[in-house]
Amino acid sequence: MPESIQKYLWPRLCKLDQLTLYELHYQMITFGKVFCTKSKPNCNACPMRGECRHFASAFARFEQ
Repeated sequence: MPESIQKYLWPRLCKLDQLTLYELHYQMITFGKVFCTKSKPNCNACPMRGECRHFASAFARFEQ
């Protein structure tokens, strides 16, 4: 899976200027610190939960 993500992202990221890449990097770090933390993810408040496999699998466990 990581390889397919890299194949998808690499050609697109190469076209971005350095300032935009830095901003994207910064925003991803902030997202990880606020929502998608390692020890206690804040899934209910996450704006990406509709696209998140972790949220889907965690939610499926509670429905059974």
